Amino acid sequence: MSRKTTRKFSPNDFKFTKNHYATMKAIPLYKNNAFECCVGWFDILFDLGHKINAYCADNGIKLPKVQQVKEKFGTLRLYYAWQEDISDEHKQVVREWVAKAEDQTEITCEYCGQPGQMMVDGGIWKVICSKHTSDDEEVYTVEEYTKLRDEQARKMRKCDICGHGYADGYFDGQKFVNRCENHKEYFITTDEYFEKKNQEK
Repeated sequence: MSRKTTRKFSPNDFKFTKNHYATMKAIPLYKNNAFECCVGWFDILFDLGHKINAYCADNGIKLPKVQQVKEKFGTLRLYYAWQEDISDEHKQVVREWVAKAEDQTEITCEYCGQPGQMMVDGGIWKVICSKHTSDDEEVYTVEEYTKLRDEQARKMRKCDICGHGYADGYFDGQKFVNRCENHKEYFITTDEYFEKKNQEK
């Protein structure tokens, strides 16, 4: 179900400030990076940076080069590359820490750092808490949004015979077709077809 709350903020209010950048740039891992996300994930990134710095220093490893820190599809993405050949064991340690930090953002409001969940707010995927949903756009959980989009897509799908909406995709043994309830005949759905093909592999 969509819900509306009172917006008392602008997303721009939660961008990294000069003070945030100063703190982050004191961590060698981030000294040349911009942060394309909001401050709710500051602590996650701060802790990750310190862990990687300490680990590399303790093991005599050159720090990886962080190429980009950003929000993508609602969660954190940290892209990096090693600047020297190191063991798979060392790579795995850092890889797991980065993955854990990215996973943590799936339940952390990007705006304030409080517990949150993935929502679709005005068509934008964001991990947010109830306090930071907007009041001027409809807000959906992922499940609600997926159901809505599926229903909209089905409404737009026209029957090949009569042209009415709400048609489903079927396979007639030779080609894929769209049919409404009155003209679906005895075809299998495209989902059934692909499920059968996967089982045959």
